[in-house]
Amino acid sequence: MILSNICSLIAKQIERSKVSSVGIAFIDSTKLAVCRNKRINQHRVLTDSASREKSSVDWFYGFKLHLICDQVGQFVSYCITTGNVDDRKVLPDLVQSSKLKGKLFGDRGYIGENWKVRLAEMGVQLITRIKRNMKPQALDPLDRAVLRKRGIIESPFNLMKSQFDLEHTRHRSKIGLLTTIFSALMLYALLLVKDDNSEIQQILAPLKLKSFKPNSRYF
Repeated sequence: MILSNICSLIAKQIERSKVSSVGIAFIDSTKLAVCRNKRINQHRVLTDSASREKSSVDWFYGFKLHLICDQVGQFVSYCITTGNVDDRKVLPDLVQSSKLKGKLFGDRGYIGENWKVRLAEMGVQLITRIKRNMKPQALDPLDRAVLRKRGIIESPFNLMKSQFDLEHTRHRSKIGLLTTIFSALMLYALLLVKDDNSEIQQILAPLKLKSFKPNSRYF
């Protein structure tokens, strides 16, 4: 019953985020390694679904969590893929489920003219950072400023990994992996609105969590 109530509250919060959005959103992904690199050959739990890929820092073996956040860090759409999936391939589905109409800011991993055209047909303007060997792009000063504030979407990832155990190497089954991911997402969603909802305050009271307002000062 408690889990059902939590899921219901999260669904309502996501819908409020979609409605209240000012047409600005951020997209990014984060790695979810299921074992250390030196133990890949010995890993047996998720060998039929995990995959190896290179992140911006190092190689990893596992999955990716893709997330779209609004201007204050509330997630409005997410999905989980294997580690070797191109970040751009999930763009259409994430945008469609988020009901976003406006501007979507991402890093260099989302560069691609065909993807910009496809999202434009859905009413979304994709704005990304450029590679060093690319020609400078003409951007509105406000868009350029917002693009520099992409740290908004890194706040959820950092919090969920550091406090909610989003990424660890102790999974014993696929169910365990999904439970870890969804638990972190639920706690983050509830934490954002803790001060505004008495029901959520009662649910989170035993955990003694502090409120969290990620980078809301930017907007």
